[in-house]
Amino acid sequence: MSQGNEASASAIDDVIARALRELDLDEKVELLTGAAAFSLHGTEAIGLRPMIFSDGPTGVRGSEFVGGKKVALFPNATLLAQAWDEAAAERVGEMLAGEGRAQDVDVVLGPTVNLHRSPLGGRLFEAYAEDPLLSGRLAAAYIRGIQRYGIGACVKHYVANESETQRRTVNARVSEAALRELYLLPFEICVADAHPWTIMAAYNNVNDVPATEQDELNNGVLKSEWAWDGLLMSDWGATKTAAPAANGGLDLVMPGPRGPWGDQLVAAARSGAVAEATIDDHLVRLLRLAGRVGALDGIPAARTAEMGPLAPADSPAMRLSLRNLASAGVVLLKGQDILPLHDSLITDDSPLVLIGRHALETSLQGGGSASVRPPHQISIADGLTEALGEDRVRALDGVVVRSNPTAAAPESIIDPQTGRPGMRITSFDGSGAEQASSNSEVAEFVLGLSSGPHEGASVLELSAELVAPPGTPMLVGVRGVGEWTLSYGDETYAFATTLLPGDSAEVGFMVPPSWTHVVEVAPGRILVARLAISERISLAGLVVQSVPTSDEQLITEAALAARDAATAVVVVGLTAEQETEAVDKNTLALPGRQDDLVRAVAEAAQHTVVVINSATPVLMPWLDQVDAVLWAGLPGQEGGHAIADVLLGKAEPTGRLVTTCPVADGDGPAWNVTPQDGALDYAEGTRVGYRGWYGADAEPAFWFGSGLGWGVWDYRSAEQVRSDDGTGGLREPPQCGSWATPSPMRWCPARRVRSRSRVTRAPSGSGTKQPRVGSLHPAAPCSLHAGSATSASRSSVPDGARLADRHLSRFQRQHQPEHRTAPARILAREIPAVCPGIAPGDRQPQARAAGISCPTMIKSYESFEDPFSLRRRHAGPGVPDLSDRKLIMLAYHQVHLTLGTGRTHRVIDHVAQDAADPGGVGMGDHLWSAHRHGRLGMKQPYPIDLAMGQGP
Repeated sequence: MSQGNEASASAIDDVIARALRELDLDEKVELLTGAAAFSLHGTEAIGLRPMIFSDGPTGVRGSEFVGGKKVALFPNATLLAQAWDEAAAERVGEMLAGEGRAQDVDVVLGPTVNLHRSPLGGRLFEAYAEDPLLSGRLAAAYIRGIQRYGIGACVKHYVANESETQRRTVNARVSEAALRELYLLPFEICVADAHPWTIMAAYNNVNDVPATEQDELNNGVLKSEWAWDGLLMSDWGATKTAAPAANGGLDLVMPGPRGPWGDQLVAAARSGAVAEATIDDHLVRLLRLAGRVGALDGIPAARTAEMGPLAPADSPAMRLSLRNLASAGVVLLKGQDILPLHDSLITDDSPLVLIGRHALETSLQGGGSASVRPPHQISIADGLTEALGEDRVRALDGVVVRSNPTAAAPESIIDPQTGRPGMRITSFDGSGAEQASSNSEVAEFVLGLSSGPHEGASVLELSAELVAPPGTPMLVGVRGVGEWTLSYGDETYAFATTLLPGDSAEVGFMVPPSWTHVVEVAPGRILVARLAISERISLAGLVVQSVPTSDEQLITEAALAARDAATAVVVVGLTAEQETEAVDKNTLALPGRQDDLVRAVAEAAQHTVVVINSATPVLMPWLDQVDAVLWAGLPGQEGGHAIADVLLGKAEPTGRLVTTCPVADGDGPAWNVTPQDGALDYAEGTRVGYRGWYGADAEPAFWFGSGLGWGVWDYRSAEQVRSDDGTGGLREPPQCGSWATPSPMRWCPARRVRSRSRVTRAPSGSGTKQPRVGSLHPAAPCSLHAGSATSASRSSVPDGARLADRHLSRFQRQHQPEHRTAPARILAREIPAVCPGIAPGDRQPQARAAGISCPTMIKSYESFEDPFSLRRRHAGPGVPDLSDRKLIMLAYHQVHLTLGTGRTHRVIDHVAQDAADPGGVGMGDHLWSAHRHGRLGMKQPYPIDLAMGQGP
């Protein structure tokens, strides 16, 4: 710790000691509930200013739920995770710190580290992956980036909050093994590797106890076992009690000023139900946070770096960074022989045909509290048109993809008082008197989540002029729950919008219902909607849009356009109706008739490329009918540019999936997200995601980790090198890679090992492809060759790849004693001592003493029958016959980790144990144990489908 930080820590301790002495019980308790929706109380008595929180994690929205400041919209968490890049995650944290500093925010409410347990989860787009280690490592990097500049991060939602249905009351029943191996692990990694200053307790119950009252998990695991000294806050409105929550480890109730603490907690403390020492501990943690973020007079924030000039959300530097972040996570699932599109073949006479509602209105973010207001939104149509020119892109609308229309675009309406884009908001109190009137640039407004002039109103009135030529038919209406009247000229309609049975009140402002009607635009007429406020939090919005064309006509037009095109790109996906807070999905099928649209285009076009614009898995019944599939995620404000870069070959799709994609609804180890009698059983235990797919009857459409790229390279042979002292390794063969020409991609024949590296195009006319030295992803080749002549630069294979080979070899020897050859991935360079910490030349005795069985060295790969020799016999009863694919998935973590002494044997043992007992202890247990004994070191991803001799 630097002298400056030591002085700050000492000063914070002094303030804490003074607060404990001088503040009375009522004053202490007041500080432990928020002052408003996103702010805390301050007190001059101890020099504490109010602290400001803001939702994240894909942007720092600020205190306004809707219509706030324009801020940068980042790619969503799954898309960032698909880059498998801790440095990028840390950079995102640094950028968000800048966004927070620009709004005087002290704590950003992110990252989200809940797991992708079931693909039906509505809020998965905010979380990283189905894998706890990947989630934890990326989140820790994100936290380090934010907190480096004195802005606090808040890891959420602690714990077992993997779905949204009945989220405020559901009782998640989770085994201790699953909690330890899976759901707690990302939080533990964050605590150990990044020390987050705050954590958020979830809405749900965990094994019959509310997460906000979980003494065992909050006090026992988090604060005692992990020795975490940060502040545990509640999710917004999650706290149900006073004494049980205070005794259960919760430090702060949000939001405020109302809540279950206040007078009730004071009474509980005075009655002895809560010890005053417990209140003091909560206060200490709150003041410790205040000191760290610079909210105590005279004490600077605990930053370890000075922030440079802030980049505005629409600055060239910010736009380029967001564009690159988005393109790095894009995943190519199919179509190496089709993509990238050749710019020279797209002409004015033969334009690129782009089809789909998501092409024109690309989903750039999910719904709920993570949504922000960006300075602009670049659709895929915008990106391709800017790259190619208007004459070389023919963009067609697609089928309807939403059940409820979105709020009116600002340019489609005008405030009747000011003439500015947007609408007029007028509020009235209970007597009918006007309370306030204001302009809003966005066409919806949320009441009850801020302290603005309209708060407490009984009626809201929204009014606007329509921007359209006279006589134009327009679809107009409202969004929001309640009793409405809508008028346009002489036409007046009275109606009520309601939630679906079983929906919670928060669905009303997260995914609001709507009502629409077609009117004819007339000069001088004003659209006026009035809502009688009936909910504490109410959303009110105007709908104004063109009358939609029928799906049948749009499908027909798309097929006709595709028939004349060399390549048609169809963009399909989900919307904020499926990927949002407060609501889960009930199917993975694409909404509307998007599947019919894809089939129609695929039947008509010479080549069909499908871009999937969603963060989470969708069904692809047309997969065999299309030529290429590109997974775009929710790419943020620069998404259209990023996707265009990948489609046109300016960027490589280096992403790898972070969630296993089922073929059909119901497939997979964990599906159900609907509680029964208030309880949701995590009956699958530790077999979540790819763990649970091992040995399953159904194969997924795409495994966790799937992804292709522009390059293919092979290892053909290797030879053992042994020195006089007995140490050994592999020597790189002189010819170990080749490029298939002229096609940029090909699948290697069966029984040939292959991998991929990032490549860039050589200067025009050179006829060669050059590797991007220093940024090879996901693995570096030993050598690349253009045709069979020119040799390219070489780079060593990542350590994770070496470990994967060793661990797979360990598995083979344990289950096939007669087989002494390591698996058929060939490694470049010499391999150092196999077992870390064991001296070369004397491996086996020390290894046996340490309980580690080291693999023998690779001998020869000039020829071999089966790349992994695992479809054949296995020794011992009860050992399943695993396919190549399943074994590689078992070895997944070894591919991605560099493991230190004291941990390697745990993970090796796991590979054998899971194979021998599919229902037994999972990898998470061993990694959790391993993490407690040393630092995890994830490397760039190494493709896990390398030696299959088939497509993923």
